[in-house]
Amino acid sequence: KWPLSREVSGITYSPGEPKITASREWNCWNGWGTEPIKGDVTPFLQLVNHLFKGSSKEIIEWFMRWCAFPIINPGTKMYTSAVLHGTKHGTGKSFIGYSLGRIYGDNFTEIRQGDLHNRFNGWAKNKQLVLGDDVTGSDKRELADMQRELAQAQGVD
Repeated sequence: KWPLSREVSGITYSPGEPKITASREWNCWNGWGTEPIKGDVTPFLQLVNHLFKGSSKEIIEWFMRWCAFPIINPGTKMYTSAVLHGTKHGTGKSFIGYSLGRIYGDNFTEIRQGDLHNRFNGWAKNKQLVLGDDVTGSDKRELADMQRELAQAQGVD
C-alpha cells in the first residue's frame, strides 16, 4: 500500500538494463567496475602490441574488437574466447585479463585448472568475463572418468 513500493515478477541478470527491467524483473547486474574517463590508453595499447608481437594487424584488430564489443553492447553473448598462450611467464598475458577485469568489476572472475573439473560452477554466476589463468587443458582419462561419473549420477549409461 506504500505509494513508493515496487513489485517485481522475478530476478534476472541483464547487463546494461535498469535495476527493474521492462519485464518487471529485479536486475542483479550492479553495473561496471569503473566509470569511463577520457585519458591516455597508450599503456594498454603497448601491452597489446607486446603480447601480439609478430601478429598481423587483423589479429590485433580482432582482439581489440573482442575486448570492446561486450562493453559497448552489455549483455551480448560472446561465442568466442581469446586465448593468449606463451612459453614465458611474466609477459603480461594475465595482466591484460586483470586490466579488463577492472572494467567488469563484480562481473569478472578468475578461475584455475581445478575449477574446470569441479562439479559446481558457482563461479560463473553473474559473470561476463572469466580469466582462466594457467589453464593448460586436461588429462583425457581424468575427463572421461569425470564424464562417466556424472552420467552414472544422473542415471545415464
